[in-house]
Amino acid sequence: MIYKNLCLLLFVFVISACTTPENKTNTYTIDGTIKNAPDGMKVTLSLTAPEFFNEGIKIKDTAIIKNETFQFKGTCPAPFLYAINFLEPEKKRLDKIQIPLFLENGHITIEADINDMPNREALFNHTYDFNKVIIKGSKSQARYQTYLAEISPFELDIDKCWEENTKNWKEKRTLSISEGIELAEKFEKAWEGKKAYVFTFLKKNMNNAVGQYLAYYLPNTGSVKFSREEYDELLALVPANNEHSSALNLLENTLKKMQKIAVGSPYQDLTFNDPNGNPVKLSEVVEKGKYTLVEFWASWCGPCRADIPHLKEIYKLYHQEGYNMVSISLDDSKEKWLEAVRQEGMLWDQYNDPMAFKGAIGKVYNIRGIPACFLIGPDGTIVTDNMRGSYMDKRLIEMYGNKFGDKY
Repeated sequence: MIYKNLCLLLFVFVISACTTPENKTNTYTIDGTIKNAPDGMKVTLSLTAPEFFNEGIKIKDTAIIKNETFQFKGTCPAPFLYAINFLEPEKKRLDKIQIPLFLENGHITIEADINDMPNREALFNHTYDFNKVIIKGSKSQARYQTYLAEISPFELDIDKCWEENTKNWKEKRTLSISEGIELAEKFEKAWEGKKAYVFTFLKKNMNNAVGQYLAYYLPNTGSVKFSREEYDELLALVPANNEHSSALNLLENTLKKMQKIAVGSPYQDLTFNDPNGNPVKLSEVVEKGKYTLVEFWASWCGPCRADIPHLKEIYKLYHQEGYNMVSISLDDSKEKWLEAVRQEGMLWDQYNDPMAFKGAIGKVYNIRGIPACFLIGPDGTIVTDNMRGSYMDKRLIEMYGNKFGDKY
């Protein structure tokens, strides 16, 4: 009986060894077959977002096409997002061919025709067609392609709004208050649709590299903006970091950082300088019990200066209703800042942070471009970080009623 059981165990072991999946290997091989690709064309494999995937260390490999084929070999400690680029120096940047690849260990094949492959512009325009680039052998890639395909309709809805906005600008068409609000509502509906899809996708995929990367990348770049409560849900789904993964550390820290400036969170107190050079805390000028607009701008910022006439009109119409306004300049020159304030006739509170994006404004509020406008509620929580133009008009009418008269 012992002999028979031992034979049975050996048989099971042999069968298990023979049927171990190929993707259990600790190395990868990428075999590309690109029809009509010329011999000698260089192909590069470059790591995307090395700060997330590889502690900031960049990775790049190069292959040469021969007989319409190329090959990369190496090892990948976990699924990482790479970009495969075909070096075509005669083409402009967006016209060049690029393949996004979520690489993992195992054997990966890529098949395409060089004359029919999508370029970088297709990636930016959300029209990348993976039917023209057949990738097999990576479960992470399949998951990532699903995301790209399903997010595309939402991105295209947003693009349509931008097209309408750009058309108005090119035609130098001045919208009425109601027309501007109508367009703003289209934007908000499109953005909300995208956010709802992304939030659902992330909740289902926080246990894998694709979901974790997108949960880091999308909020950090402002591609989606979640509420305080939604960040609570995502943080609860971050896997336990038992192996001290730098990616999981960065993911958790990024979600916590973005939650601090999310809708529903208390605003973060910062210190700025008044026109006399005296330090003033934001908490000293945000009036309790009132709505306060906190606007970040600079004298050298064209769009900021273009917004000021409308801000002046808003101040005149709604300040008496209890609407408080605070502008914080990012100028490194006190003289240029104050001269711009004088030129524009900005009558509300003015402050300055010469450290600009390098200081607390960039680090705490994650502001990477201006103008940036936050609305602080009477209870001290952030109501929105999109309080400009027609979005502001819509909010003000909701809060105080329509004071625009004939301009509406």
